[in-house]
Amino acid sequence: MINEDRDKLIRYGIIFIFIFAIISLIAMFINNIIDNYKDTHTNIVEGIENIDDYIIKDDIDTEDGQIQSNLVTNYNTFYTVQSAFNNYIATLIQGKYDESYSLLTQDIRSKYDKNTYSEKIGQYTQENFMSNDANNVYTNSDNLKYLYLVKENVYIGEIENVKGDLIKIGVVLDTEDEKYRVFYVEI
Repeated sequence: MINEDRDKLIRYGIIFIFIFAIISLIAMFINNIIDNYKDTHTNIVEGIENIDDYIIKDDIDTEDGQIQSNLVTNYNTFYTVQSAFNNYIATLIQGKYDESYSLLTQDIRSKYDKNTYSEKIGQYTQENFMSNDANNVYTNSDNLKYLYLVKENVYIGEIENVKGDLIKIGVVLDTEDEKYRVFYVEI
């Protein structure tokens, strides 16, 4: 009798632990889904309309004190972000606009649906990275001229286009997954 009660207690304990583990795994899974949703559906910066407000090339003295330049001078960071820009621009040059749309954050997606974005980014690509002059072909490397840190892992780059003008593109680095997302393009 005592052995039967002890065996029942052990079985109930195992069942309780098993049920608790399943509930914990389900809760972790749901929490992960919610975190991913929040990451993809929140804006990176307050407003992409005034992107120049996030660019501070030199230290500025104000009445409240000095505002520090946010120009990135770290070699590794600069070339890591440049690689992200090169990959994004290569996607545009190849005409893979649907693929480039999947790289966008909510900042741009909230302004453009997929079709509108594809139309606008096609024009943008034609104007900035394509040339009718066979002697003036865009080389998609070492075109990042200035890089600015907006906040941790969020950068705005000034990139030289085919005409020699500087255009702005903003990216967010996900260093854990070694991915990037685009939060700003001048379209």
